[in-house]
Amino acid sequence: MSEKTVYLMRHGNAGSGDGVKRYIGSTDLPLSETGRRQAEALARWLGGKPVTAVYTSALARAADTARVVAGRLGLSPVLVPQFHEVRMGDWEGMAFSEVRARWPQEYARRGASIAVHEAARRGSFADCAERVWPVFMGLTNAADGDIAIVAHAGVNRVLLCRMLRMDLSGAFRLAQDCGCVNVVAMGGCGTRIRLLNYVPEPC
Repeated sequence: MSEKTVYLMRHGNAGSGDGVKRYIGSTDLPLSETGRRQAEALARWLGGKPVTAVYTSALARAADTARVVAGRLGLSPVLVPQFHEVRMGDWEGMAFSEVRARWPQEYARRGASIAVHEAARRGSFADCAERVWPVFMGLTNAADGDIAIVAHAGVNRVLLCRMLRMDLSGAFRLAQDCGCVNVVAMGGCGTRIRLLNYVPEPC
């Protein structure tokens, strides 16, 4: 495979604006105003690069980001449902602090075994890796040039762990801020991470 560049992005901010960290895995939230500015910053940063296709999670916060990015490139984003975020089940929409107070033992178990922990209709990082890696490799191998992908923090982390041959237990060592981009060169000399968690400055 000749070398291709993959621009792996996280969607813009979709928070409520109250500053409270919440589990929003499969909760379908739109971008906040901050998130729209972050999407526009990604679009400006990516503008002019030879991207041939933009793929995105179907969740609104990612798809909305992808539409802004793709529009700058004269493209239409392609929805890839497999790129949805790890599902949080009963914890969806709840503040981290509330989950820690209501389920202290389970909260601690998840922190200790983040890769495989799955309970109460939630997904695990291991499940996510099985879901997204084959799709990611299929899109990359079939691509006729460089591509961009807009996904989620969990999805990006499992992909990056796989590329770096890291155990999923270390996934949270890889920061993935809202509106970030990771630049990955694939093929040729193997997989190389050229840029990690770069957040273009909004205007």
